[in-house]
Amino acid sequence: MVRRPVATQAARLSVVQHDRSDVLATGGGDKRLKLWRSATPGISALSTLTGHSGDVVSCCFKPNTDLLVSGSEDRHIRVWDINSNECLQTLIGHTAEVCACSYDRDGSMLATASSDKTVGRREW
Repeated sequence: MVRRPVATQAARLSVVQHDRSDVLATGGGDKRLKLWRSATPGISALSTLTGHSGDVVSCCFKPNTDLLVSGSEDRHIRVWDINSNECLQTLIGHTAEVCACSYDRDGSMLATASSDKTVGRREW
């Protein structure tokens, strides 16, 4: 196992591995997503994605793409292009923290869960 401190200010940390590369994404209490290269022999920082106004508590990659989705305490879901590091869209609808996000196997549906006790499901 290769380990490296990710230097985030968080009691909670989210992490996800890209399905087609050695890229990892982490989110935490600094309101940012960080991209990492997890190739041997160690982990190295790639970039930082900013835009959330609350802690990033969930993240997932859209299967077979370079799109990353993040959920935050700010009640927003953001869709990011990890090649350009740009936020492509901000999705709204929850009234509390977005605490989980996940795609179905083929990447056609995004499911999100919130502390507002709702589950959202949308094509994206």
